[in-house]
Order: sequence, then structure tokens, then C-alpha cells
Amino acid sequence: MRHLFFTATCLFLALPSWALAAEKLPDPVSVKVLRIIDGDTITVQVHVRLGTYRKRNVSLDGIDIPKFEGECAAERELAEKAKAYLENAIGGARVTLNNIHTQEDTDRLLARVELHDGTDLSDALIYAGLGRPSEDGSPDVWCK
Repeated sequence: MRHLFFTATCLFLALPSWALAAEKLPDPVSVKVLRIIDGDTITVQVHVRLGTYRKRNVSLDGIDIPKFEGECAAERELAEKAKAYLENAIGGARVTLNNIHTQEDTDRLLARVELHDGTDLSDALIYAGLGRPSEDGSPDVWCK
């Protein structure tokens, strides 16, 4: 099990971004959250090997979140609330990354992010009214 975790972590961090394009990486991976960037992006620290850690930004998969630079005050306010929600939910704890993959044509890393109790953060944000499923294809509706 340790060998599998080590191998998954090395693949997660060691490959150049072009080698990761649109590929799914081995999971699950337990990581420490270092920073909440916005309502759907976190910076994590992954243990690669003894004494070696790497930082990566990970976007929550399956959710669209209002943006800080949104078109109206309501969208910007929801963006702040989504970030605060993640800060309160995670609080510098470890999370588990599942279904780790890159977005096609970019090196953006996406994953389903779960708390220690199994709560999926994308689902929790949607349930709280702070995001919507990204698969629904609806235009942004934050500014009505």
C-alpha cells in the first residue's frame, strides 16, 4: 500500500505538465491544504518521498463557482462566500483527492476533493447554493 501511494504521488508531481495532458492519475491521494485560492481552487502539499514535498494548485472538479472579477456585485459576493465556505470546511486539514486528472488542452489539475468525513466539497458547495454543477452547460446566472 505504501509503495502504491508513493508511486501515485510521484506520478502526480514529477511528470511535466505536457505529459499529464488529459490523463487520469492514480488516486486517492491524501494531501495537506496550504491555501484556499478561491471558491474552487486550493493549493496542496503532497509528500513525494522522505523529506520531499511539492505544492500544486488543484481545482475542484464538477462545479462552477462565481468569480471574484464577476460582472456584478452579487457574483463577487457569492465568490467571497464560496471561498469562506472552503476556508471553514477545510481549515488547513488534510483532504483526499479522487479522480485526479488534467483538463484537456491545459495543465490545470482537477480532482474531486473530500474531507476526512467523506464530504465531497463540490457537492457541498452546490448544496449550499454557492456553485452549480459544471456539467449542466447553463450560462452563468449569478447576475440576475
